[in-house]
Amino acid sequence: VKDYLSQNASRLSSDSVKRIATNPLRVLDSKNPEDIPIIQNCPSITEFYNTKSAERFNAVCQGLQKLGIPYKINPRLVRGLDYYEDTVFEFKCTDSRLGASQGTVLAGGRYDNLVQLMGGKEKVPGIGWAAGVNRLAAILRDDDILRERPIA
Repeated sequence: VKDYLSQNASRLSSDSVKRIATNPLRVLDSKNPEDIPIIQNCPSITEFYNTKSAERFNAVCQGLQKLGIPYKINPRLVRGLDYYEDTVFEFKCTDSRLGASQGTVLAGGRYDNLVQLMGGKEKVPGIGWAAGVNRLAAILRDDDILRERPIA
């Protein structure tokens, strides 16, 4: 990805050119119209999975299928926190009350190296997520809320 972006730097926005050196995956998240055609032709991360990552990805997809949870693979998904690795995810809502740009209601990913990044001596496998409580509240309908029932 970094090589591809560097080769196309003359056609990218100035913000994206700066990101090539510091955080090239964030270029994939650019909304700048100059960047969109370059991003669309960028190699997909799915082309670069190592064996362990491919096995984990396939296991997650199989698990979702077995549970009947619909999903969409987005090879351009970039989480805002740089310590995520391997699997990242977003739960999106298409409810019109949120609008297209606020549709993510929960997101997260794996961060096995976070303990070491914070000064720890060992890798500690982990996964984390955050939910937008205000966004979840905005999409609740009155009939979704459990009502207190009188005790008989």
